Amino acid sequence: MNVTSGAYKTRLLGVFVAGFAALGATGCASRTILITQDDRINNAMHYHRPLLEQRTGNPLEVTVVCVYPKDLERDENKGLEPGTGITCKGWYDNQPVRGGGEGSYFKLPQEQIYLRTNATQVYGIRKGPALNGAIEDGRAQMKITGIRFRPTKLYSKKSVIYVFPKFIGPEGDVLPVRAAEFNPPGAYTSKLSVKIGVDEGRDNYGQYIENTTN
Repeated sequence: MNVTSGAYKTRLLGVFVAGFAALGATGCASRTILITQDDRINNAMHYHRPLLEQRTGNPLEVTVVCVYPKDLERDENKGLEPGTGITCKGWYDNQPVRGGGEGSYFKLPQEQIYLRTNATQVYGIRKGPALNGAIEDGRAQMKITGIRFRPTKLYSKKSVIYVFPKFIGPEGDVLPVRAAEFNPPGAYTSKLSVKIGVDEGRDNYGQYIENTTN
């Protein structure tokens, strides 16, 4: 009797562990963005300085946005459709505001927006200060942790996570750099990776972000 009871408990424990492991593999809703940054970033506003070492750059705000299929049913959010090529300028020109605002602002709940910024009053969840480049920050890699995504929507083709750096141009405007995109989020590991840097051979004064997740 004790042997049977023990075997049953062992099997039950095995089922529980297997189920928990499966949930962790397919249903974990927490994501981390690992950002690798160049020595100097967000330096387009110093583009006319003759020497590269003089283009020191300004702090770079980075926003992570989680979009669900239901969000895309709203006309205001059509620009957030996966694959449409939304740019950083497109986001910051139309980012949600408190009270909803009037006009073409995106309509998303605050809990779907995560920011690294030096601003203290934000629409979203602040996750730390802005980036300053590897030289100023003392390290090349920074993180945005605790990004929550509903497990049931991780694999939907209409689900997407965007990363929008606020690159500023010489005239003080946000540059139309294409955002990093993870669609659907469940197709990637829970640890997402992007690279932010400056490449003089690219458009937008060399400013860029790339999805580098394996």
